[in-house]
Amino acid sequence: MFINDLIICITSDASLNSLANGGIRFDHLPTDFNSKKSWIVFDYELEDTIQTLDDNSFAEYYNVTVQIVSKNMMDTINIFDRLSIYLNSYDDGKIRAITQLPGDPRDYDTEKGVYYKNANFSVLYTD
Repeated sequence: MFINDLIICITSDASLNSLANGGIRFDHLPTDFNSKKSWIVFDYELEDTIQTLDDNSFAEYYNVTVQIVSKNMMDTINIFDRLSIYLNSYDDGKIRAITQLPGDPRDYDTEKGVYYKNANFSVLYTD
């Protein structure tokens, strides 16, 4: 199942876990998250499914959205850079060909005092 493999993919890198000292979360952060810590938040959406002629295997394309949240702008950038390098080289035989899509907006939330960095990745997932 894609979501289980994606969670393993994103949470299995020790350096990302240490950089994201608040945690790595699927779907969203709670509104009362600890803004003094750094976070990785991710979600996904199925884009396309390709079935083989014999219907015994498939390939699916997903859009994975990642958001880095941190009090420090440089921490946000460093976490994002490490995540991009990690995902672009990841291949476990099921999750394959992770490619960062163009556009990587950054933003600052004045209310919470945190920086955000968003990115989208195209992910090929095979049976």
